[in-house]
Amino acid sequence: LAAFKTPSGIPGGHVHLQKACDRGMIDTEQVSCTACAGTLLLEFGLLSELTGNESYMAAAHHAAQLLFDQRSSLGLVGSGFHVTSRTWSHRDSTIGPGSDSYYEYLLKAYLMFGDRIYLEMFTELYVATMKHMQVPGQYGAASSAFLFDVHMDSGRLLKPWVSSLGAFWPAMQVLAGQRDDATRLHSNFTAAWTTWGWLPELFGADLSAVHPEDPGYNLRPEHIESTWYLKALTGDPSGKYTRLAASILQVLNHSRTACGYAPIKSVQTGECELVLVYACTL
Repeated sequence: LAAFKTPSGIPGGHVHLQKACDRGMIDTEQVSCTACAGTLLLEFGLLSELTGNESYMAAAHHAAQLLFDQRSSLGLVGSGFHVTSRTWSHRDSTIGPGSDSYYEYLLKAYLMFGDRIYLEMFTELYVATMKHMQVPGQYGAASSAFLFDVHMDSGRLLKPWVSSLGAFWPAMQVLAGQRDDATRLHSNFTAAWTTWGWLPELFGADLSAVHPEDPGYNLRPEHIESTWYLKALTGDPSGKYTRLAASILQVLNHSRTACGYAPIKSVQTGECELVLVYACTL
């Protein structure tokens, strides 16, 4: 809870284990990404349920609510927030790095605790995101379901690259009852996986290129998760989701090492990185 002791009540980006965030914060400590600050509801809410101490959920709720209250006139949130000035440090609106799990946790907080305020917050952000972040047809027919990073104030497209982190969105759409949209977006991410054999960290929406500075596959689980949700929702009568999961597992064996799994350095060469797997994959 000491991390929440900032002028805004939003936890700092980095916290000194002895000094917390009370004073003397450096620049990197003063900025928290939206996902970092807004993805605490489930864990802190459960802590309050188990301990009877409401301060945990109160802190997490305040952070999530404040981020929501600072949304733009388009209903969009940025990806980074200045915890001392209570302003956006990063005004790019994205479902990728910096914001992804904030949306997810609002919906899951409603499903877990039954408080409609989280459903209302999620619904407003979801509708705004689907309205302003889809760019139908601009990057080819296959791109119509992809969501792109835009400026939170104008809706202006910021970059024509798709983040693999966005592959969690179909799973969330399943939970929100948006089956058709989930199926269409999942199909696009599956097409990207099929094109390169892995899902690149960043790739062109027309599936013609991977980002030259981030061409690898970090063993991220989001596409696998969405595949499971769609299988569970549909029953998978044709077996396509089961076959996809089996093919993904077969591909992952390529990166198997003596002590775990290694990320792919480049989806174009299949070369492995000599580092440990990311915890989120587990």
